[in-house]
Amino acid sequence: MDANYKLRIQQAKTLFSPLGEITTRSQFGGYSVAAEGVMFALILEGECWLRGILGNEDRYSELGMRKLIYTKRGIPVTLNYYHLPEALWDAPATLIVLGRQTLEEARRERQVRAEHPRLKDLPNIGQGIERLLWKAGIQRALSGFYGKPVSKMWMRCAIMAPKQVI
Repeated sequence: MDANYKLRIQQAKTLFSPLGEITTRSQFGGYSVAAEGVMFALILEGECWLRGILGNEDRYSELGMRKLIYTKRGIPVTLNYYHLPEALWDAPATLIVLGRQTLEEARRERQVRAEHPRLKDLPNIGQGIERLLWKAGIQRALSGFYGKPVSKMWMRCAIMAPKQVI
């Protein structure tokens, strides 16, 4: 880990400490920043990127924050993370408010995901099969063909069975 990473990680841990126990771990070629086990920021190439919140895009623009764009197999991919410019590090109150909002939204998203698991979370179903099932109108692991809840076991059988049998 180079000096830029160490400095940013220490700054993030210190600044976001009012949000709870701040931990970091290696992720995405950089480091994730989490409070109480919920990831809300990334540190990539020595820079900190805060997870975006739907509806806050105008606020991020006002603060001079730009979206994270990386190249995957030659194609630019935009992620929902926003760069924390140097000027914001000098405004800790603003950063803590942004961090708290981001963390609360990340917790809400985690709860929704726990209540509504994705198809790829079922045994033997990857993202490719999940995309095919989405095209067929099956978007959740626990939703049936007629919008009725079904067990995971039934869902596995339904995926394998011809449509007429269902």
